[in-house]
Amino acid sequence: MMWPGGGCVLVERQALLGREIEVEEIARFLDSVPLGPVALLLEGDAGIGKTTLWQEAISRALARSYCVLSCRPGESEAQLAFAGLGDLLDEVLEPASRDLPTPQRRALDIALLRAESEGPAPLPQAVSLGVLGVLRALACSGPVVIAVDDVQWLDRSSASTLEFVLRRLRGEAIALVLARRGVEAEAPLGLDRAFADDSVRRLPVGPPSGEALERIVVERLGVALGAPTLRQIEAASGGNPYFALELARSLAARKVPLGPGEPLPVPGSLRTLLGERLANLDRPAHEAVLTTAALARPTVALVEASLRSQERWTRPSWRSRVSVCDSHTHSSRRSSTRTPRRRNGVPFTPGSQMWSKSRKSGLAIWRSARTARTRTSPCRWIKRRAPFAPGARLAMRRSCTRRPGA
Repeated sequence: MMWPGGGCVLVERQALLGREIEVEEIARFLDSVPLGPVALLLEGDAGIGKTTLWQEAISRALARSYCVLSCRPGESEAQLAFAGLGDLLDEVLEPASRDLPTPQRRALDIALLRAESEGPAPLPQAVSLGVLGVLRALACSGPVVIAVDDVQWLDRSSASTLEFVLRRLRGEAIALVLARRGVEAEAPLGLDRAFADDSVRRLPVGPPSGEALERIVVERLGVALGAPTLRQIEAASGGNPYFALELARSLAARKVPLGPGEPLPVPGSLRTLLGERLANLDRPAHEAVLTTAALARPTVALVEASLRSQERWTRPSWRSRVSVCDSHTHSSRRSSTRTPRRRNGVPFTPGSQMWSKSRKSGLAIWRSARTARTRTSPCRWIKRRAPFAPGARLAMRRSCTRRPGA
């Protein structure tokens, strides 16, 4: 949450490369906020630049001395009641709720865990009316902008409350700036029903131009890859700035000159590319990344405390799982134990390139298990030491079917 006069420091922002049209649309939208309830919806693929434009809208709203209430919910918070609402009203609730009726103020305090609940739980209507009263009180002092990034992960309690509030706005200078992954016919938070058609502006965020993408790569990475290589990166990334930066970073690190028409010497999927970057981390950094991914709201202090308390990470079996694991999320770990027909969009059938690599990896694991100086069987050795490695299932199957000494 950001509020003018509340200790927020405004800094000069650099112009967004290749987003001149979108920035002009954001400026026109902010100019219309004092006229009444309006909404701006940024839609596009992951990594396309929605959050950057969303932050640009916040910065320009603060430059106009608007009151900005913002939150960035995550997928892990979608089941937490009023998590988004608590972030939106965190710093303004105390001064803006003083004139609310006692039932509404008490309902808000209990819903946002600012007071203990004594007796029955507060009614949802009381919470919604309290939020409406807070926003109207803020709007009396100047325009208010409610900014929500990744609105698809907003918890249902907060979303229902905002829907209730938006349907009851009349002429207040309150605006919404929402960013959503993908493009859907129906607007979030019931905006199509709450606001007039001309009050809801949908701004699709597409890929920037090739020239802008080149400037982004040069400015962020400080490398000049040449026009032919940049065209290949643009085609491989689909113009997605995040994907393009990852491809360019990998290409610059490998320092491989490309010949005319030569394909990019990088993995075929960004998932594999990001996996390589994580695999290059040293062991303490890798453990910190895994711990951070497992926490709903990670902070430096919380990650440090978790690493100190989790002594099981120092056990050889867990350390080997971390070092050989080819997947870096919980879902990918589960999927890596299966043998699908395709992996990361690449055919995984007998005779394919990925099949051959997995088979070679499995044979290498099997030989290591055979030569290991241990009293356990090779199959058990593989289960303990490398259960998630590529080809591990093939190696275990080979170990269980081969006769001792074969």
